[in-house]
Amino acid sequence: MAHPKSPSPYDVRTARHKTGLNLEEAAYLVYVGRSTWLAWERNTDHPEHKSMHPAYAELFALKVGLKELKIVPTKVTENG
Repeated sequence: MAHPKSPSPYDVRTARHKTGLNLEEAAYLVYVGRSTWLAWERNTDHPEHKSMHPAYAELFALKVGLKELKIVPTKVTENG
């Protein structure tokens, strides 16, 4: 079975903007704090960047009805 990938910070930010939600509102939908959501939106070279777990991305997409944040499975090796 394939494991999903985390969305890029750009995809997280774009998905939130498409919904018209602010940071607090988006974070509330997936049961995290504003600072966590902000860390997901930060560029990967930022020291406070964190990757959004695919489960949060899927939950957010389901709650707001976005197809663009849909997680695309990747190929898993035999060791994966």
